[in-house]
Order: sequence, then structure tokens, then C-alpha cells
Amino acid sequence: HHLLQHTISCNPPETHHLLQHTSNTMATESKQHRSYTEPSVPKQHTYCNTITTLLQHPATLLQHFRISSRIAVTGLCFIMLLFLYWISSEPSHMTFPTSITETNNSTKINFSEEISRSILRNTDTSRDLNSTSRGSMLEQEAIKRQLEIFYRNVNSSYSPPNRWEECVQPQTYYFPKINIIFTGIPKVGCSNWEVVFAEEEGIIPENHFIDDKNVESVHGWMIHKYRMPQFFKWNGIYDERIKTATSILVLRNPWVRAVSGYRQKLSAEERDGGRFTGKAVEIAAKMRNITLTRKEFKAQLNNSTFRPTFQEFVEFSVQHGIDDKHFKPQWNFMSENIVRYDYVIPLEMAGTMAPELLQTLGIKSKLYGSYEKESDPHQQSSVVRAREWFAELEPRLLAEFYHIFRYDFMLLNYSNFSSPEFPLPILTGEHAVD
Repeated sequence: HHLLQHTISCNPPETHHLLQHTSNTMATESKQHRSYTEPSVPKQHTYCNTITTLLQHPATLLQHFRISSRIAVTGLCFIMLLFLYWISSEPSHMTFPTSITETNNSTKINFSEEISRSILRNTDTSRDLNSTSRGSMLEQEAIKRQLEIFYRNVNSSYSPPNRWEECVQPQTYYFPKINIIFTGIPKVGCSNWEVVFAEEEGIIPENHFIDDKNVESVHGWMIHKYRMPQFFKWNGIYDERIKTATSILVLRNPWVRAVSGYRQKLSAEERDGGRFTGKAVEIAAKMRNITLTRKEFKAQLNNSTFRPTFQEFVEFSVQHGIDDKHFKPQWNFMSENIVRYDYVIPLEMAGTMAPELLQTLGIKSKLYGSYEKESDPHQQSSVVRAREWFAELEPRLLAEFYHIFRYDFMLLNYSNFSSPEFPLPILTGEHAVD
């Protein structure tokens, strides 16, 4: 371009026009070369070309599909994990404290002596209600008197009225149609009661058969939205109605509940499996001082003989504490500072009390049963094993395990495993036992 400019100035005027045109053309092409951009193509034309290219090259199409599928599956799995964590998580305040200020005058408790006093109390000095009335709903007054002893010992700050709208306990459910609140403590027959209330609420379809194999679906996804932490999602619709709701709580002898939980979740009986199989292997390995590689751990999951004994389970609980809801003390689920229950049913007396209560509430559904086929609470399999297994523990370990559940025993003055009344609560006719 510069050379042509010099040539123009040095050539005759008649050639200037031609040379100037050539110079301008070269300058324009040079500029376009330095700043070249792709011409714009209509978007729909680009999409069409892309689709056409993919169809013409099946391998490329398959690769794109595989990448998209992997991204979708990964995202779906992540969402499912978040959902499972959300429905299974419990508020941090639900973890029971390692120690609670005692309200009695003694500064130090000898738990072995306390167990001994419990045994004597349960066999001699207490005047029990007449055995013919045991299990009747008439015992509700005696039950509530005994519960007041518990509330006093845990320094409950409750003052009327009930504040159920503040309850964040995920094991407590509110069924607005039948206006019933139920706290379903794990390993206390909660599944049976939840099925009854879900049927009455109209949650369970008529053709949906429930037994002990698929009952997990009931207190899982089926009634999840009825848990008290979800109450705020009703947007205030039932804020007034819940104030008149009937509240129900079921309790169980702590010794029997511990044995039942161990048998179903951790023992070699393999009555449950799932995530508890890994927990069982973990406890067995830790209590036997065995270090397992990842490969060895997976291999032991299928080895039903590598499971903790009952004594190992008790020792692990004493040494490391209890953080699983199936084993945590029952009083942790009771929201004792904000509510009181209308009806409290000992599981050992549910055979008589439950039909009376359901009839009183106008509920037609019936409890469908449990793992225990023996109707006599004294002869049920977990009760028999509790007598045997706890008797085999050394006094020190027994006292430390009792210390974890001491307030559960106080709830209904539950009998000790060595008592003839075991596993029944010892409810007196006139005075509660402190």
C-alpha cells in the first residue's frame, strides 16, 4: 500500500486513477484480514446444523447422550441424598446430656445401690394396683402422678398451656383431620400406632396392605409431612385446631427396649440389616480392637458371625455414648418443657389399653400386631432375653448402662429385670414413687 502511494506520486497523472483504486482495494482487504469475524448465522439455522451433524454421526450423538445421562443421574443422586438427610436428621438439642442436675439432696449417686433399692421397691414395699385392673385406662391418673416425679427430676420448665406449635421433635406427628398428636418413639411399637392414625387420617390407600415388611414406608415418606418440624408448612391453617388436639405417648421398659433394638438392628439375627449392618461391624471391630481395611470391612458386611455381642453393645454405649434414635433414652423425645400428654400408654399394657383408647377416640382401625407373637408381656422373647443378658453383666457395667437410662425408668417406675413384675411398670394406687 505504501509502495503504491509512492508510485502514484512518481507516475504521470493519467495513471493516478488506476493506481489509487488498486491502493484503496488493498487497504480494505488488509483491514478485513486483521479484524475478521464469523458472519452471524440465525440461531435456528445453527441448531438445525448441530442436529443434522449429530444425526449424521451416531457415535457423537451417543457420546453426548452418555454425558448428559451421567450429569442427570449424578444430580438426581445428590438431590436424593439431601432429601434422605433432611428427613432423617434430628435437631442437635435432642442429644441427651451426659449429666443432669439431680434434685435430691445427695451429691453423689451410688447407682448399684439405686438398682438394689429399685429391686426391693418393686418386690415388697409398693402397693400395686389390683392386678385385675392392670392395663385399664383407669390407670392414667396413676401414670400421670408418676410422670410428675420425672418432670420434677429433669427440672422441666413447662407451664400451661401446651405449645405444640413450638415442637420440633421429628418423631412427633400431627394428624389434623382426626386432630391427634402422636409421639412415636423408635422401638416402642411406634409403627403400629402410626399405621392406625394414618389409616384413620386417610393417608394410606384402601388397597395398600401393611405388614411388618413394608411398614417402613408408612413412617417414612408416607407421613413425613405430618411430622411436627413440617407443621409451619401448613401456613397457619391449623394453629387454632392443634390447641384442642388429643396427644398420645407410648413408653416401654428401658431394659426390654434396649434388647429389642439390639436384636433387630445389630445382632446376628439379621432382623433388619441396611445401614445398621455397617454400624454392627463398626462396633464389633472397635470393641475387639480390630482394624479393618475398606475391603475387609465390606467383606464383613456379609459375614453374619461378625456382629457385636450384647455385652459389647452395652460397653460401646457406655464408652462412646448413644446417638441413634433407636437407642436414645425415651425421655429425649418428649419435649418436656413445652407440652404434657393427654394419654400415656405403657407398651406392656397396650393389649388392654389400646382398644379402650381407640374406642374412646372414635377410631375404628386396630393395631395390626408386632414382631412379638406372645401376648403375655412376661413371656415375650425380648423380655426373656433381657432377664438373661442383663443378669450376665458385671455390676459396674450394669450400673453405668442404667445411668444412661435412669430417667426412662423414672417415667413409669419401670420394674427391674430381676423383679417378678418385669417388664411392667409399678404403678401405685395412691402415691407415685420418687
